[in-house]
Parts: sequence; C-alpha cells; structure tokens
Amino acid sequence: MKKALLALSLILIFGLMFYLTKPNNKDFIVSSYNHSDTTASASITSPPVNSIKPVTIDTASCDTDELFAALDQLKQQRNDSIKALISADLEAKQLSDMVKTHLRDHQLSQEIYTQELPVIANTTPDQESLNLFRNQREKIEDLMMSAWAGQSDESIDQFLKGELAPLNPDSKLHKHFLINLIAMSGEKQTLDAINKLFTEDGPLDPEVAPAIITAVDDPKSLKQFLGRVTDINKPVSNNGFFMNSNRTKPLLQTAMNNKKVAAAEILLELGVKPSTDNNRISFNYFFRNNPDGIGLLNKLLDRGYQPMNASSAENFAHQLQEQHPDLAARVTAIGAQMKQQQANNFANLPQDFKEIIDEFKAQHVPLNKQYLECIANNSSRKPAIPPYQPIDTAKIEADIDQMVMQKIQYEQIIASLAAINKETVEHGYRYLRRLRNTQNVSRSDMQSMTQEVRTLIGMMRKEQWTEMVEFLQKSPIDANWEITPATMVGAMIDKNAPESAIIQMVRISDKSDVKLLNQSLQKPELLKRLAGYGFNLNATGVSNKNLFYQVVRRNMESHIDFLVAQGVALTSDPYGYDALDMLLRKSYVSENLYKKLNAIGFPLTEHHLDYTLYLKTYYPQRYEKIIAAWPDLEVEGEWKPKS
Repeated sequence: MKKALLALSLILIFGLMFYLTKPNNKDFIVSSYNHSDTTASASITSPPVNSIKPVTIDTASCDTDELFAALDQLKQQRNDSIKALISADLEAKQLSDMVKTHLRDHQLSQEIYTQELPVIANTTPDQESLNLFRNQREKIEDLMMSAWAGQSDESIDQFLKGELAPLNPDSKLHKHFLINLIAMSGEKQTLDAINKLFTEDGPLDPEVAPAIITAVDDPKSLKQFLGRVTDINKPVSNNGFFMNSNRTKPLLQTAMNNKKVAAAEILLELGVKPSTDNNRISFNYFFRNNPDGIGLLNKLLDRGYQPMNASSAENFAHQLQEQHPDLAARVTAIGAQMKQQQANNFANLPQDFKEIIDEFKAQHVPLNKQYLECIANNSSRKPAIPPYQPIDTAKIEADIDQMVMQKIQYEQIIASLAAINKETVEHGYRYLRRLRNTQNVSRSDMQSMTQEVRTLIGMMRKEQWTEMVEFLQKSPIDANWEITPATMVGAMIDKNAPESAIIQMVRISDKSDVKLLNQSLQKPELLKRLAGYGFNLNATGVSNKNLFYQVVRRNMESHIDFLVAQGVALTSDPYGYDALDMLLRKSYVSENLYKKLNAIGFPLTEHHLDYTLYLKTYYPQRYEKIIAAWPDLEVEGEWKPKS
C-alpha cells in the first residue's frame, strides 16, 4: 500500500509531466511535409549543396530491410548536417526550436538542445544536503506518512528546530521542498505550513505556488495566497522527492494539469501571460479531462493563448465541433493563422537549414513511398490468418451494458457470456474491469483522502498496532481505497510489527483477500507466512483467476511447486481461460514453463488441443516449440475456422 500511495503522491504534487520527445525510431511512415507533387525518383543525380549524399536504391527493389537501412542512413545524414549548423550566429537553443517547429522531430530537437548545455553540477550546499536527505528513505517515508496522516505540524516543528538534518531551516530550497510535500495534507495544513515557514502576509517565492495550486480549493484563499507570489510568470522546476530536475513549467500549466480551474482563472486575473516559448499548456489534454471547462478555454484564447501548434489546433477544433461549434470555428481560425505564420517563419529560416531540408525531402519522399508500397505488397501476398474465434466486441459490450442496467449479478453476466465461447468471456472480464475503474473514486488526488485513511496511516506511522486493529474493526475503509485488514497484514510485516499484533490483524482479516495474495507474489517469504496464517491461497478475484494462474502468467516458475504443495487448484475459472489457454496465446513462452506444467500433470482439454491445431496450421514454428516441450500437445489434421 505504501508504495502505491507513494506513486500516487508524486502524481498529485507535480501533475503530469509532458516530455515532448518523439522517438527517433523505425516509423518512417509519418512525414511532416507535403509530398503530393514529388516525383517518383528514388535518388538524386546532382551533387548536394550540403553533406547529404545520394542514397541510391533500385526503384524496382522490394527489400524492406534494405529500404529501411537506406531511410535510416538518410535521416542520420540529415541530423548530422543540421547539428553542424550550430555556430556563433545560430545557437543550439534557436536551432532546437527550428527543428521542433518545422520538422516535428522532438528527439533531434532535444539532442541539439542538450548537447550544448553546460554541465551544471549540484554544487551548492543546499542542493547537496537536499540530495543527501533524499537518500534517507526512512526520513522521506516518515515525512510523507505524516502528510497523509494530517500530522505535518510535527514535521514542520522538527524542521524549524533543525531536527530534520541535513535539511536547513534557513534554506529557501529546503522550505520549497517541504511545502510541496506537505501539500498532500490538504488545504488547511498547507496554508498553516506556509504561514509557519514564511513571513506571514509577506511575499512568496514562485516555487511555493505549486503547493497552493494543488492543495487549496477555496477561491478566497487561492486569490490571497497566489496574490503573494512574487512572479507568477516564472516557470518552476519539478524538484521531486527523490531527484531534482532542471525542467520547468509555467504555473498555469500546473493548474490545468491538475484540473484546478479556479486556480487557473485566478492566475489569469493576476496577470499571468502566455508562454513565449514552446512550453505551452495543452488545450487538448485539459478539454479531455474537463469537458465543462469551456469558460476557462475562452478566457485563455482571449488572453492570447494558443494551442501547441497548427496541428494541435486542428485536433482540438475537431474535439469541440459537435458540442461547441462556435468555439471550434474560433480554434480553426487560430490554427489557420498559426499555419500561415509557420509558413512565413519557414521562409525566413537560414538558407543552409532550408537547403538541408530540401535535399532530404528530395530523397526521402520517393524512398519512403517505395518502402510503404513494398510493405503493402508483401502484406497482400501473405495469406490472411483468421482469428481463432471471431467475436463481436461492440455487441458484447452493448449486451453487458444492458445487463448492468438490469442489475443482473456479475456471476450471471459471466455465465451468459460463457454460453458463447471463452474469448467472449475474457473480453467481458476486460470490459467489466473498465466499467468498474470509471465508476470508482479516483485515488490519485491525495487531498481527497478520507479522514479514516489519514487516521489509519497516522497510527501506522506511530506504530500503534493494537489501536489499528481496533480502528479497522469499528471503521471499515471505503472500498475504493483498497485498504483492508488483510492488506494491513502485509504492511505490518514490512514494518516489522510484533507478531502478536500481526496475529490480531490476521484474526479480523478476510482470508480470501486477493489484494494481499497478489502482493505476496513479489515476496516469497510473505507468501509462505500467509500460508502459515491460514490465508486461502486458492482464492480468486473477479476474473475467477487464482494464484496459480497469476504465477504462470508472470512466468514465476519458482512459485509453482510451493503452490502445488499447498493444494492450490491448477484451474480456477469455469468460464474463461485457464493457465494453459493463456500460455498458448502468447507469442513467446519459455519452454521450461511448458515442461513444468506437463510435469505437474496440468490437465489437457479438447479446447487446448484445438487451439494447438490452430497454431500448427497458421504458426507452425510456435507449434513445433510447444510440442518439443510437451509432446502430448501434438495433434493431427488441419484446423478449420469457427463460425
């Protein structure tokens, strides 16, 4: 639970980090320039102005490996030529922006930008001591648990007394670090902490603003405290719990990433300005997560904010079209202006840069076309492989929606799907999980943590084990938080609680709690202790899968003998896949795992043999490996498609 909450806390404090790096990978299909009027020649005959040499390929060739290598070579030449343009007249940052804007190659842009960055060592005493503190995981964990438990006052008092060494109570950096961590406590504790750590009613550094934005909801308090920030236009670095970062983002982006509409509107009132560089807010992301935030979006456009680029504007307008046609038309017009501005900017680019791009296009467009046509031709010549069991996913989901509306029990829904086939059941499991996830209360927002959860964490922090047992008996935790007496057993073992206290918690635990059982798969000793405590290792989750299925799925061969010795059933799902069904559908499985299942006597069924026949017919190499490890799976004949 602690690890899960730790990850969630990171999400809360810093929001989503947009890292605009596009992999420079094997995908040559997407091109950022118009090539509709380009000739079909695959090479150029005149010598290039710059250093992009001709890449000659027979226009009749359909060797995809050769074509791919040629495209890779061509792109590398382009990249090297562009990097060579860095000079006193063209700085790396300027060239990086040109590449990002006009080529949309974010990886190359990042390479250009970072190769010229000076290496900045964290040599300041404050940064060095903060790094040392980050390495003390017990202290970090205690700080976070105090925040979750609403006990941050103790941490602040310790900090101000110099008892959180090597943190220095006189260091602004350390105060910024602490206040952003305390923001997990919620609104009141965050505002109280700000008043304790900084001069009351005095100016606040911009680095304090993310804590205010994420923790405070009251509009009056937001305006009061954000109004004290000295420079609301200063981008703030993401100085995390376990590492520092030189990456920065504007405060408005922090507000929108965290769906804090009130904070965003107050920042606009206080005069926050559109970002002048490429570090802009994402309209598309905000609208997807806040479909009711149209008022804020209009205000942003009124203030001169723009989407990331012309393409982003086009996508955003498409999202708006159905429900907000007027706003969609406005965004479309802005996108057209951005597109024209981009064309004007391209015309004013350095001549050397434009020549490199033109030379690259002259070779890349026809070569890429040849490559794509070759892939298409090769695919068309391959015989179509039918699915083992075709299913109508839209109908399955519509049927499930109807049954859910009729309040039909979960087990009855699955049983009705089983009357069709196993594939239908497995899709039903996945769809029902999605439905549950959309209906559950989000646990990523630590400010929404209930008082019961905070109280429980506070008891665990102070190792009040007996009180924890009594508390959970009287105050069950909201199921959405997935905290139960059984999961507390695992947490108590991790914290080396007394055995007597663990036994008390075991007594009030559900012995079939699959959340704890699944956690134990990563800790063999914990799994053995749970078996000793009498937990039901044969318990199944909502998809009717037990621990044996889980260890096979995760390729944990070392767990199999222990589970078999404990009497865990080899099959648990009467409707969907068993462990062997699942393995047969994987493209790669260790032969030792097949041998292991064979050795323990895993029962074979007609369904297994039929799917093996399917593999023999359409995936003969996989079939040969399987029967080499498990000869009893050898089959005769040819598989026939299901209706």
